[in-house]
Amino acid sequence: MAISRAEKTFGKAFQLSTTEGVDIIDLSGWGNVSLKGPFLNGDLEPLTDTQQMKAVSNVAKHIQQNTAVDTHIIDTTGMSTAAEETLRQAVRNANQRIIFMRGD
Repeated sequence: MAISRAEKTFGKAFQLSTTEGVDIIDLSGWGNVSLKGPFLNGDLEPLTDTQQMKAVSNVAKHIQQNTAVDTHIIDTTGMSTAAEETLRQAVRNANQRIIFMRGD
């Protein structure tokens, strides 16, 4: 779901990656890309506030530790405004490109 949404949103065709920690590759400039989100449960409903804040913590940790990636795309579908702002603050000093793909 995230790959097709990213391709449609950004007008790019990504290649699947076989490198651990890298989901897709963008040969046109973004390099090795990690995808995170959407933040939905099995019924495609938003996660609870507690689950969202745990996801924010996990995503921020992933971004800090994943050295194989040039770009992180975060699909914020299902994420509350407060959780998204917390995540933006947590990754504002990341060494990689961070792209937020706003959810519906």
